[in-house]
Amino acid sequence: MVGSGTGGLIAVALSKEKTSLDQCQEAFGTICRQSYSVKTPGVALIHRVSRALRSRPQYGRSGIREALKSEFGEKKDFFGEMDQFRPDVRVAVTSINLTNNRTTLLSNYRRPQPDDACEIQHNTDSASDYEYDRPNDPAGEMKTWQAVYATMADPRYFGTLPSISGRQFIGIRADRVKLAAAARAEARKIWPDIAEPDLILSLGTGQNRAAVLAELLKGPKTGDAPGNTQWLRNGISDASSMAKWWLRSDNDVLEAERTWQEFASQPASETSKAPRGRRVRFNVDLGKEAPPAQDRDSQIQRISGLVGEKLQESHRCTAVRSLAHHLVALLFYYNEQATTTDAAGSRHT
Repeated sequence: MVGSGTGGLIAVALSKEKTSLDQCQEAFGTICRQSYSVKTPGVALIHRVSRALRSRPQYGRSGIREALKSEFGEKKDFFGEMDQFRPDVRVAVTSINLTNNRTTLLSNYRRPQPDDACEIQHNTDSASDYEYDRPNDPAGEMKTWQAVYATMADPRYFGTLPSISGRQFIGIRADRVKLAAAARAEARKIWPDIAEPDLILSLGTGQNRAAVLAELLKGPKTGDAPGNTQWLRNGISDASSMAKWWLRSDNDVLEAERTWQEFASQPASETSKAPRGRRVRFNVDLGKEAPPAQDRDSQIQRISGLVGEKLQESHRCTAVRSLAHHLVALLFYYNEQATTTDAAGSRHT
């Protein structure tokens, strides 16, 4: 699993040993409530102006720090804690390494590398431009709560953590990183004998589908393509610059959908027979509702209830059931013996 921002929080929580979906949802709500409870100190008027200009974080670090420590433990490493995560899960989160202003993947696993002495490896897959962070020195390992903080550290809301072995991170908006392409690239690195994953499932935060489709039909706007961090690489000097980068897109939901559309339209690997149908995106249509800001707890609860209602609609139940059947089918393996055609023209294997 690969996640960014609160999606990174969910990915790591789902990966924990013996954690159910209900427990994960409860943990998400608890962490959000605690994280956005400690306001940055300051005079009220100055604080409101700063908030409007996005020139300083709105919340102090103590709330989110203590919430994450409570959920993931204070001393557990993101990598190497065998009893922390389910053994069959590889999970990663995205962040921005302020040392070089590059999109970086932080993971709970180690993948084969050409040079074991290389601490930071640049991924050469043009469809998913990021760096893979894996320190060789155990002293450079991040704690699990630090990795989650690094992906959630939206500079509009939180300041950065103190340097970790010379590295400092801020969060990156989900629409600015090609998560599906990164997941596929990582799967190829971890399991090089598998050309294409059995299934790539992308989950969104909700959308106004009619409005998004109308914009997608217009085509991309001129300027930076979704996920392009070239402006970011020119340097981030202060919180105002960070916030400016975060605010560049008018619609992060639209950009996330456009990024997925581009990925889904790409052909599968030349050595793979996997159809594009193995790439599935679920992003519930909320109608005129908009996904709430991550610090709006009451709205998050309301939207959560709305999504639950939407998922009970017949066509969505059918889609979820079809996906479940597909996943179950992947648990079985068979060797194709022969293909025949009956009198009615139907083919049987």
